[in-house]
Amino acid sequence: MSRMMFSKTYQTFLHKFAEYKQEYGKVFLLFAYLFCVVSASTIGGTAADTLFLSRFDNSYLSLMYLPQALVMIMAGILFQRYSPKVRLESLMKILIPLISVLVLVSRFGVGLELRWVFPVIYIGYVNFDLAERGELAL
Repeated sequence: MSRMMFSKTYQTFLHKFAEYKQEYGKVFLLFAYLFCVVSASTIGGTAADTLFLSRFDNSYLSLMYLPQALVMIMAGILFQRYSPKVRLESLMKILIPLISVLVLVSRFGVGLELRWVFPVIYIGYVNFDLAERGELAL
């Protein structure tokens, strides 16, 4: 009896899936995108913390709150002032290459053991992560 019930439920699911195939495709793409974003956020947070703490003492973490707050306030003011004037597509066309260049510069800085790069990576990542989580909440 239960096997027959399962078979009927499975057939109903397949019928509904075929009926709304395009919509389910969009749902799966959105799931994959959000999975990648959250995974990158988790891995990036661990990497930023590890890089910072490998070069600085734990006591310096409390000193990072002020620069983090200042960067977040500046980013918020800039976004609030210029976002109505610039289309989102244009903003992305500017930000993606800019962030890519900054990632490469920070990578070279880490390779050259430049001490100032580690707090900058930490502050940048924390602010990016906070902005990302705010975006996902919308």
